Amino acid sequence: MRIPPGGIVRLLDGTVLVDPDQTLVVSGTTRREFLRRRKEVERLALRVGEMLNQESVAVIAFASDSFLLIRYPGKGEK
Repeated sequence: MRIPPGGIVRLLDGTVLVDPDQTLVVSGTTRREFLRRRKEVERLALRVGEMLNQESVAVIAFASDSFLLIRYPGKGEK
């Protein structure tokens, strides 16, 4: 699935940034494997953030009963 770029970020000082070129990377694995490699994932995220000169990088883990919903405004609900 290709997710269209773009995002809105609120900084610690309350500033809201709209970034139409923001990139989102989605990767799936088991909870056990994620927890086993968590420190490695953290180091990788920090490295990518440094390479892209990002103020922050988020690694978000979803519990098995959660989901990620992506809406495409103006294209109707699917």
